Amino acid sequence: MEAKEKAKELIEYYSSLTGFSQKSLNAWMLKEMALHNIQEKINLLEDEMIGVDYNYRKIFIDELEEVKEEINNLTI
Repeated sequence: MEAKEKAKELIEYYSSLTGFSQKSLNAWMLKEMALHNIQEKINLLEDEMIGVDYNYRKIFIDELEEVKEEINNLTI
């Protein structure tokens, strides 16, 4: 799945959990929750894959960083 699609999917997921509309004043919270989720995944990868080759780990982390960037670029 493309980073942009993942970013939108996360925003929609948190919107359904919270009931916040993507057009509401609380929409910024959707972005914050999605960004927090991605950062937690990055932290987990960094902690759990310490013995794994850096280049291999970087592939996964770079994908998540792209999703973070797309979340930040979304206008909601």
